[in-house]
Amino acid sequence: MMGFSIFSRKPWALHNPLKSWTLKDLSDHELKLLAGTLTEAERQLCLLWRTGWSEWQRLCQSEDFKSPPQPIETEGLPPIPANALHAEGDDITQVKTLAKGPARLIQDRRHGRHEVRVPVEIIQGEQSFRTETLDISYSGVRFKDPIPDWVAGYFTVVFRGPGQAFEITCALVEDQKDQKDCAEVFDTNDEESGLKDYFTWVNSL
Repeated sequence: MMGFSIFSRKPWALHNPLKSWTLKDLSDHELKLLAGTLTEAERQLCLLWRTGWSEWQRLCQSEDFKSPPQPIETEGLPPIPANALHAEGDDITQVKTLAKGPARLIQDRRHGRHEVRVPVEIIQGEQSFRTETLDISYSGVRFKDPIPDWVAGYFTVVFRGPGQAFEITCALVEDQKDQKDCAEVFDTNDEESGLKDYFTWVNSL
């Protein structure tokens, strides 16, 4: 167990390969708060290092991060103002969230399908499965191996190309008779989605 302590110095470093940033000189408390802001895909991929360690370790391998992050303790703080999401004099009546859930299926197939082998990881909840792509298009991905039975609904696909990594949201193609190895690409209206990177990559093939 890592064991967070308010008396420790700042021995931690965290690397996020999906967003290409590295933070060092983190205290136990700062690391815990930062980890609580990560997406499930980031939690699976982020690397953790502590002073004295000879190499990086997966954040998700730490006992303290195997479970979903707990709500931050707010006891003793005054109530959050009801209008916290509005600037003074603002006419906004609804705030757009970063992730609204899958909004629309990508239909554009102008560029056809491309046969390409790239390592990918399928992530849903705390479970993950690694395989490769066989072919891709703007609107879909076909995998080398059948998608596990525990995958249902929407899931994250993390692509690891040369020098880059990004994630998109997919769902199983319906009515697959032989084996489930095809997924459809969805636009989630999430500003942190890797969909733009995915489209750029498809265009480069």
